Amino acid sequence: MIGQNAIRSRFGGPICRRCINETYRANLTPADCRYPYPFKNRCPCCGEQRNIVGSFRFSGQMKMLFKFGK
Repeated sequence: MIGQNAIRSRFGGPICRRCINETYRANLTPADCRYPYPFKNRCPCCGEQRNIVGSFRFSGQMKMLFKFGK
């Protein structure tokens, strides 16, 4: 399973949902993620101002269970 620790170590911090979906082909929806930050931050992967994923809900964890990076 790809967790937040693996994402943080690979990209230098938590990244946006779009980058997670592109990198891991996870097909995450906003309901699968938890967004702890009250405003948009810069994603270290794509460099755009987006909502950054802090953790995954149970459904998001199940989608990330057998995912591996590109």
